[in-house]
Amino acid sequence: VIGNKLNSFTSLTYNDTRDFIYQIMDSGETEFIKDFIEKVFSKATAEELFCALFAKLIAEIAHKYPIMYSEMNRYHHEFLNVFEDIEDTSKDTSDTLIRRRLYRLGYGQFISELASNNALEKEQLYAMVSKVMDKVWLYTSEAGKNKTVEEFVDCLVRLIKSLSQKSPVFFQSVKAEMGTRILQKATDLIEKKAGDRPSLSAKAKFGLMDLKDLL
Repeated sequence: VIGNKLNSFTSLTYNDTRDFIYQIMDSGETEFIKDFIEKVFSKATAEELFCALFAKLIAEIAHKYPIMYSEMNRYHHEFLNVFEDIEDTSKDTSDTLIRRRLYRLGYGQFISELASNNALEKEQLYAMVSKVMDKVWLYTSEAGKNKTVEEFVDCLVRLIKSLSQKSPVFFQSVKAEMGTRILQKATDLIEKKAGDRPSLSAKAKFGLMDLKDLL
């Protein structure tokens, strides 16, 4: 039932979907939360058009029922696994690979939307940017990872740009700490102080320059 509600989720069905979740929460049923969070994360990161709406929904529910936050935190850590086990090849067009790429690209946007709705713990944000920047550092040193590096840098740029625009107050409160986790590696890559980097393309380098400017 939850899956059907989310599959037909739009601004027109927002109140109906929210109130339906409220009814379940009021009944004391919490087993569904895991499935609900998983579906929201998956759909929000894959459907950019509705990303903000999903973030608003989950934030509104979590503010009323704080138990939702613990499940969000758990799933956030699990979701970061989409930045692992990378296959950087145009030959692999499996549904799983495509879906993971969509998730990675949409994740930064979703995180920024959650932040703008005051539904994001700072440690979640720091964990995400640290993970992605560490992977950029690693993959630039490996041959054949150009597309992955560009994708990861784009994810960070989307996140930080969206944060600065949608949540300027929150952004100012996390800007310095994000900088400590990103800027040194980004600067070293831009200035070619990081040794041989076969997968550092011009596109990725320009993205890193954008990151530096934003931070």
